[in-house]
Amino acid sequence: MLASHQSSHSQEPPQTAPLLPTMNTSKRSGFDASNISGPMSVIGSDLAILGGELRIISQGNLTVDGVVEGDVMGANVIIGEHAEVKGLIHGGTVVVHGRVTGTIQGVNVLLQPSARVDADIHHHRLKLVLGAEFEGSSRSYDEHTNLLPNLEQAAKDRQNPVQETQTI
Repeated sequence: MLASHQSSHSQEPPQTAPLLPTMNTSKRSGFDASNISGPMSVIGSDLAILGGELRIISQGNLTVDGVVEGDVMGANVIIGEHAEVKGLIHGGTVVVHGRVTGTIQGVNVLLQPSARVDADIHHHRLKLVLGAEFEGSSRSYDEHTNLLPNLEQAAKDRQNPVQETQTI
C-alpha cells in the first residue's frame, strides 16, 4: 500500500561530502541490493540500541536486524525485515525491509515489499517494490555525489549530534 507521497526535484542536494562509492546500478532495470559487497557489520535481531543522540557509524556496509533509536550511517545500509529504526539512515545505498521512522538519505533507496516507512527520503533514485508502505515526502536530486555520507567526518564529529538534512 502506497500512502501519501510528495515528490520534488532539486538541483542541489543536502550538504555532505562524498567519501565511499555506492553499489553499481543498472540503467535498464533500475537497481537492487544484489550488488552490495564488501565487509558487513551487523546489529543482530537480539539487540536494542536506544539513545536520543546515538550515532552508529560503519566505514563499510551495515545491516540492522534489531531495534535502533538513533542515527545509522554506513557505506551502504540494509534494514532487515524485523528491524525498527527511528532516526536518520544515511548510506550510499539504503535498502529497507523493516520499519523506519525519521529520515532516509542515500543515492539509491530501495523499499522492499515488507518495508513500512514513515520518513522524508532524500535520494537520486528511489524504488518502491509492490507491497512497500511509504508515508512522508520524497525529494529527488539530480546531483548524487553530495548524497553520499562522509563517514570519516561523522566519526570525527562524535561529540556533535547528526542533524537531519534540510536544504533551504
